[in-house]
Amino acid sequence: MGSSIKFSFCLFGLASALSVASDFGAISGKVTDWKGVPIPRAFIQAKNASGAEFRATSTAAGSYTLTELPVGVYQISITSHGMKPYEKQNVVVSASQDLGVDARLEDYQRLNTLTATLALPDVAKDSQMKNQQSEEIISTLTTSTSSDQLVQTVKITMKAKISAPVEAVFEALLEEIGPRYQGPNGVSLRLKLEPWPGGRWLRDYGNNTGYFWAQVQSIMPPTLLELYGPMFMSSPVTSQVQFRLTTENSATEISLVYGTLGEIPLAFRDGTHLNERWKVILASVRDNAERRR
Repeated sequence: MGSSIKFSFCLFGLASALSVASDFGAISGKVTDWKGVPIPRAFIQAKNASGAEFRATSTAAGSYTLTELPVGVYQISITSHGMKPYEKQNVVVSASQDLGVDARLEDYQRLNTLTATLALPDVAKDSQMKNQQSEEIISTLTTSTSSDQLVQTVKITMKAKISAPVEAVFEALLEEIGPRYQGPNGVSLRLKLEPWPGGRWLRDYGNNTGYFWAQVQSIMPPTLLELYGPMFMSSPVTSQVQFRLTTENSATEISLVYGTLGEIPLAFRDGTHLNERWKVILASVRDNAERRR
């Protein structure tokens, strides 16, 4: 009788253990760069719907394993210094399963050149102010990172045609990067531009407070304006932007060349945000200038 009870108890214990084990799974894989070279010390994180987080670090061979993951749906993120983060949504972990998730990270050292024709946002509300000739802007965005991962560069070039005299366009430019400038949320940044060589471009809060963005490198109304300084970033960078205006038939062509060099914050490193902000500025200049006709 005693032996029978012990045997039944052992079977119950084994069944319980198997039941507990079946409630968990695992995720494993390999982290490499775009060339397939293993990336050691990459940070891997899995987060499930309940908010629980599980972490691991890749080995010298780039491999990793996340074990004892409760069954469920996960969001996987993999990061490494100087690399574009990898994310994968809706990763389903099943019971007693070792799910393979490999990641190939984009190296910022690799040049990413994007050339596209981007539609200018519709800033003007009066449709009569629009002109088909100035509806588009040619934008080229280039980014790169030095081999030591410490220095990054972003270069943006843009061109747009505006149906307004060059004097009106230049005047609109000074206004749009000055008191009329608004952030992405539509709130004024209280920008002030001193339109002379050495003049400051800053966010002026009054009482000797604010943020310095740049200085006027050269200004020759109505055809040239150059600014240099950290501009949008509070980090060790130097930036320069040039606006050059030329007359073509009855329209004005405005060319923008922007470049920044240094330890660019991650939020700006791919250039997308910077490209969008300059595009919005040119759109505002266009609509402001065409209202003056």
